[in-house]
Amino acid sequence: MAKILIVDDNEKEIRRPLVRQMGRVFGPERILEAENGQQALEIVEREHPMVILLDVMMPVMDGISACRLIRSKPQFCGIYIIMLTGREGGLAEGLEIGADAYVRKPYDIDELTAFVRKGLKQSKERTVPAMDPVTGLFNETFFRESLLAGELARATRYELNFSVIRFRLDLPVPDEEPDDELLRAVSRLLAFRESDRVAYLGGHDFVVMLPSTPPTHALSIANRLCKRVTETPLAGHGQLTASCGVASFDFAEGLLMQLAEDALNQAQIQGGGLVRVAGA
Repeated sequence: MAKILIVDDNEKEIRRPLVRQMGRVFGPERILEAENGQQALEIVEREHPMVILLDVMMPVMDGISACRLIRSKPQFCGIYIIMLTGREGGLAEGLEIGADAYVRKPYDIDELTAFVRKGLKQSKERTVPAMDPVTGLFNETFFRESLLAGELARATRYELNFSVIRFRLDLPVPDEEPDDELLRAVSRLLAFRESDRVAYLGGHDFVVMLPSTPPTHALSIANRLCKRVTETPLAGHGQLTASCGVASFDFAEGLLMQLAEDALNQAQIQGGGLVRVAGA
C-alpha cells in the first residue's frame, strides 16, 4: 500500500487538518504523520512512504535537512517530496537538494491533492531497479527515465539552471572493457556535492547530473573531475586520464545528453584528457 507522510510541527492548524483531508481522498490507512524531520526519517526507514509533504521550518530537524538526508540514500530515491513553506525565499535551496515540488502556505487543497496524485504516480514509476550492481551508482535506465526526466521537468517549471557532464575514461585500448575494480574506483571519484546524481552508462562511460548548476560552474566541476582522475592511481592501472563533455539546459533544448556526448567525443578526438562544452 502506497503511504503518504505528512511532516509539520503545527499540529492544530496544519498537520491534523492535512491528515484528515488527505485521508478522505486517499484513505486514512495510507496517511502517516510526524512533527519534525527526525521523526520523519525514522518513519521513512520503517514505512517507506511514496510521497512526503514536508514542512520547511521545524524544530529538532528542519525540512531542508531531512530532504537532504533522504536524498543521500539511494534506496529512497523514488520518494516524491513536496516542500511546504509559509516563508519567502528558500525555494531554490529545497529544489537544489532534490525536492520535487514546492507549495506555499496557505495551500490550496485541490492543488496540493493534485501534487500528491502526481507524486504517487511518479514514485511508482521510479521503483524500477535503480542501481548498477558493480558500481553502486544509478543505472542508465533509471537515470534517463526517472532522474533526468524529473530534473528536466523541475528545471522547466521553476526556471532553474541545470547541467550534465558526460564522463569517459581514456583507456589505452578504446574498446577495452574496464574491470569491476576499476569501475568501482572511478565511481568513488565522481560526486562533489550531495545534490549531484551520478550514473553508470556502461563500458567506461558515466554521467553526472548537476541540479541548479549554470554552465560556468559545470565546466569548473568537469575540470576538477578530470584532474581528480589524473592525480589518483586507479586500481592497478596507474594514472589514467578522462575526458568530459558538458551541456546545460536552456529551456528549449531537449537533447541534453546527446549534446554532452557530442562534446565528450570532441574532447577525445582532440587527444583525450580534455573538457569540452556543447556549443563552444
